[in-house]
Order: sequence, then C-alpha cells, then structure tokens
Amino acid sequence: MNFAQPTPKCTICDEVGIVELTEDQVTRYDRWQKKEGRIQDLLSDLDAPQREQLMTGTHPDCWKSQFAEEECAIDCDGSSHEGLYCN
Repeated sequence: MNFAQPTPKCTICDEVGIVELTEDQVTRYDRWQKKEGRIQDLLSDLDAPQREQLMTGTHPDCWKSQFAEEECAIDCDGSSHEGLYCN
C-alpha cells in the first residue's frame, strides 16, 4: 500500500506537494525527520528530485525551471547529478 506524503510548500510555486511512499519508505522518512540518518542513505530507492521535494518542498519541474540554465552552463551532460538539473 502506498501513502501520500505531503511535502513542505514549494518555495518557487508556493504549492504543497505529495510524494507517494510505501509503508517502509514512510518509516525511513520518519527516521530522517528524527535526524537518524541522511535522506540519501535512508531513501536511496527514491530519485534525487523526490528526496529534494521531501526535504524542501521544491517540485522537480519547479527546480528545473528555476535552476536548469544556471546549473548546466558548464558543459554538462547530466550524468553527475542524476538529471536533476538537465533535460
């Protein structure tokens, strides 16, 4: 069963988001909130944009629209940052 985990309000579009998590992922997310580990370690099965949304509320599309050109200005192929800023 999946759970709709509300995320903080996006700083770009000012909307609250949702990330779908399994029961196990919710447990690990709770551990992260209690500072029992790093989110990239506890939720390594989520992609970087999903983890970013859980941490800051920033939606993947909002991140791309805000930072894509700025981050990829230096000969970027997208491989060094999981495609978060590119494409």
